[in-house]
Amino acid sequence: MKLTAAIQKPLELTDDLLKLRAWRMPDMVAYQHTPDEWWLTPLDDHLPLLRLNRFGLELLTSMDGQTTVAALQHNYGK
Repeated sequence: MKLTAAIQKPLELTDDLLKLRAWRMPDMVAYQHTPDEWWLTPLDDHLPLLRLNRFGLELLTSMDGQTTVAALQHNYGK
């Protein structure tokens, strides 16, 4: 299987987009590999594995469907 990078232009953070609530994808499994390294494993073979640090894991777990994109940007930056 040949690996390819999926490169997309970032979305412009308009007022309408910043008001949206942030949700996690439910078909993902996060597991801890080392004390400060987690891997996000999608249950879809067409999506890549993602390595997260503690900051990334906190960002991911804060996406609870109640928090807006603007609040996440305020707490975690761009």
